[in-house]
Amino acid sequence: MVVDKSVAIRDIMNREEPIVAGLYPHRMGKSMFLGLLADFLAAVSDTPYSERRARYEQYAIYQEDPAFFNSNMGRHVVFRLDLKVRRSTTLDCWSSALPH
Repeated sequence: MVVDKSVAIRDIMNREEPIVAGLYPHRMGKSMFLGLLADFLAAVSDTPYSERRARYEQYAIYQEDPAFFNSNMGRHVVFRLDLKVRRSTTLDCWSSALPH
């Protein structure tokens, strides 16, 4: 089953509040949605604009609000920051982090 969350992009962009907190349980698609949001808004991407546009034209965001789609798709500067803590079980990573 595929859930189309693309309309949430419009909802987030049209909010008056400058901060959005997505507090959902583990494995609920937070990172996937943020990837969708970044890919939709980003002016610079590894994927050509025409391919991205063709993909998003199949989503609800295009069907429900073409004006929003055309004025926002691929028109924003996007910074991605990963705050996940990476854990390693190897001793090498710990020994390199310790002062000598």
